[in-house]
Amino acid sequence: MKRGSIANLAPCRAHGRAYDASRGSLYRIGSFPQWNQLATLLTRPAGDVRVAALAVPEEHTAAGTCRWYEATADATHAERICWSRTLKLPLVVARRAGGSWVDWVRVEAAQRDRISAATFHVDSNATHVDLDDSLD
Repeated sequence: MKRGSIANLAPCRAHGRAYDASRGSLYRIGSFPQWNQLATLLTRPAGDVRVAALAVPEEHTAAGTCRWYEATADATHAERICWSRTLKLPLVVARRAGGSWVDWVRVEAAQRDRISAATFHVDSNATHVDLDDSLD
């Protein structure tokens, strides 16, 4: 990892590895993650977006209650989002597949507790893989 670069660390506890990559290296391989996209599971389409509440009852999912909205950017891009006001995140994101709407993401569990620092801790015996070195 180059000094001063913005780092992305992805721990893989199941395999005992931690992957490091700079934002520049992610751009080089065509990955352009933005914080809001990672945090909300939603990708903002380019251009104008129209969001409208759907006239359907609230949905009760395993993760909580949510209300359905449809976000439309153009004739080719539309998503239905079941938004939880309590958790402030989408519990279901659906996309059109053929003639019907199919769940693309469905949150099975969520809570509003403080996140433990241990969540982001990488074990000292984990193998660190520097993706920047692999790409040079």
